[in-house]
Amino acid sequence: MDLHTLGRFLVTLIVSSAVANLIAGLVSPPDPYTQLLYTLPLLVLALVFSYLWTYTAVFDALERRV
Repeated sequence: MDLHTLGRFLVTLIVSSAVANLIAGLVSPPDPYTQLLYTLPLLVLALVFSYLWTYTAVFDALERRV
């Protein structure tokens, strides 16, 4: 794994995690426990999204279709 790919993965993970936290904060009640229940699945999705975006050609195929 080269440094450029790792950096791209980390940046994608940080941005998608921030978006996941924002979405969880907006759609859940102000209870911290409930926000945690909304945030954890979204963070798992952010991790999967970051991996797919960085290490596979899944999103490249979508870009070619558009």
